[in-house]
Amino acid sequence: MKIEEWKKLSNILNVPLEDIHEYDEKQIIINRDNTSVNYQGTNHICSVPESLLESLQEYINILKEENKELKLKVEKKKTD
Repeated sequence: MKIEEWKKLSNILNVPLEDIHEYDEKQIIINRDNTSVNYQGTNHICSVPESLLESLQEYINILKEENKELKLKVEKKKTD
């Protein structure tokens, strides 16, 4: 249920919203096909193409390799 519905229900029952509704912790769940965010009882689902995830992973791997090479160069300069 949306928070607005919870508010209406609390008004009808004449009780504080906190007595009938608990806010969910923020959750991020990444699946192979989409990303789902659950915040305060609201679900948002966004499709993320797997090809985009693969591209990003390749780019991350390239950056990791470049970082490793740069660290080696820095260590080499320290010892010279």
